[in-house]
Amino acid sequence: MLHAEPRALAGRRVLVIGAGPSGLVALKEHLACGNDAVAVERTPRIGGWFAADDDAAYDTLMLTTSNYFMAYSDAPPPKGEKMRYWTKKEYAAYLEAYAARFDLKPHIEFSTDLVRCAYAGGRWTATTRAGGAAAERSFDAVVACTGSNSDPKWPREVAAGFPGAQLHSSDYKNATRFAGQTVVVVGLGESSADLASEVAAVAARAVVWTRSPPTIAPRFPALLDKFPDEYAIITDKAEADKCAMPDFLEYMTTPRVMQAASVFLVGANKQQYFGMIKDDASASPEARLSAKLIVAATRDAYYQSDQARYITKNGRPLKLLCEGKMELVCAKQLAVGADAVARFTDVSFADLDACDPPRAAVDVPNVDAILWCTGYTTKLAWLAEDLPRDPRAWYKHCFAPGYGASLAMVGWARGHQGGIPQMAELLARYHALLVAGERKLPADYAARAARDGAEETAYYRLSPQLRPLVDYPAFADSVAALIGCEPRAPNPLLDPARCFKYWTYPLWACWFREVGPGAAPDVLDDVLGRFPVKESVAVSRNNSPAPFGVFPMLVIGAISALLQLAPSLVGLATGKFAPGFTAGWGWAKPKHRVLHRGAAPA
Repeated sequence: MLHAEPRALAGRRVLVIGAGPSGLVALKEHLACGNDAVAVERTPRIGGWFAADDDAAYDTLMLTTSNYFMAYSDAPPPKGEKMRYWTKKEYAAYLEAYAARFDLKPHIEFSTDLVRCAYAGGRWTATTRAGGAAAERSFDAVVACTGSNSDPKWPREVAAGFPGAQLHSSDYKNATRFAGQTVVVVGLGESSADLASEVAAVAARAVVWTRSPPTIAPRFPALLDKFPDEYAIITDKAEADKCAMPDFLEYMTTPRVMQAASVFLVGANKQQYFGMIKDDASASPEARLSAKLIVAATRDAYYQSDQARYITKNGRPLKLLCEGKMELVCAKQLAVGADAVARFTDVSFADLDACDPPRAAVDVPNVDAILWCTGYTTKLAWLAEDLPRDPRAWYKHCFAPGYGASLAMVGWARGHQGGIPQMAELLARYHALLVAGERKLPADYAARAARDGAEETAYYRLSPQLRPLVDYPAFADSVAALIGCEPRAPNPLLDPARCFKYWTYPLWACWFREVGPGAAPDVLDDVLGRFPVKESVAVSRNNSPAPFGVFPMLVIGAISALLQLAPSLVGLATGKFAPGFTAGWGWAKPKHRVLHRGAAPA
């Protein structure tokens, strides 16, 4: 049912559903705006997937963005903590500290199930149950923070009749049960890269299946040539503390200089670069394999390169694949039958190389178990409304047509170059301002959602199934424009060091606290002060330029940005510089202006 657009909220009573990373920041932002907010959480603890002392996630979970990237904008890592990747336990401790700092727990109802939430007459009626007792309450706005990782997706037809064990990644804790077995692992996203690596360490044979070659980006791209075992670095604090900012993936992918050039200029340069590395005998096997996979995965989007599809920000499998401890088969189809033979057909990548032409079939006999790392679906069983489940149908992946500011879906925007909490915080800030009456949704937000969703689908055409995917820098700035907290470009003459950081440092969340509602410029100053230019531009663990290093990528970005000046001037003169997926989008405008249009009129 499509409701008439509500003109304005009648009040400021808000229900936040979930107390994971998205729910916590949503609750905090609404309280900070003076809204009457309460959160319900079905478990007895905060953190969701990352909850402390909880078995919701596998034992060895490590974050794929750094502690400074994962931290909320006004709550950076503790002073003295170097840039590194947190474990699940460390991130859980950070969330606990965040909840304590902003006194959030008194506003959370733990061990409380949301049974039903229905919308009528411009208000929401929520039925909850705690300890067997049901309660019904009315709210002006609802913030759903249950995320897209709640209902496992399991294509059982692929293994119809298979007699062996089958397990979905949502139920995986460790690899013990797979010791000595032949295991097929389906999928190679960020979590499944960890799971497949753990299984490969104990299994007799571990074969990973993906439909197309995965694009694997190591957490430490600058170190891949000399230090290919990224997990050994992450899990050893002394080793991790030797790493400098440019060793980290986000330093390559999120700085503003990398967004200033056109998509096609950057993409074409990347293709040339990766094409060179894959055939470079002096590069490490892991660097060559990563480059081979990227070239094979993006052959149908040459000028976009890895910008056209989902990136697995976890290089852990590369070393195992190169050592022969793990196998990767990329094929259109897989069937595992009663004979326990896994048959892969129409194979495009196998034996560490692309198959051109594709091989008809590859068989793996005597399969004992299948581990399904096939993701999740969005069901929202508690929602009594006929809401489209596609986040690209919602304005900014957050506001569904027909509900205005009365419903916010926070946690369904997933950065191509980052994680979910960064986007969740910005959307929570915007929604809190909407509820407080300090901002208004664009009158045509439903039309904008349809337009933006179509552009995102066309842009990420090599990953059509991953609907939450967004371009983090462009998306973040577009929401910041709605909030009024866009960072300011420093004057290069008055403050050259700050200007250098603005253009070349990662786009951490704290940049969005410099100005605007809830500004905390001292937080940004503090974080930037921890990373002096002289210390931060040196790759600490590579004494010589690595073939797969970060500096070539930044050089590509800087050169491409300079080359972009001429077509940008032409674009300005002809009107093609306007944001969006307009004619000439690939060459005529900076990447930053292609997706996720901001506060400008449609």
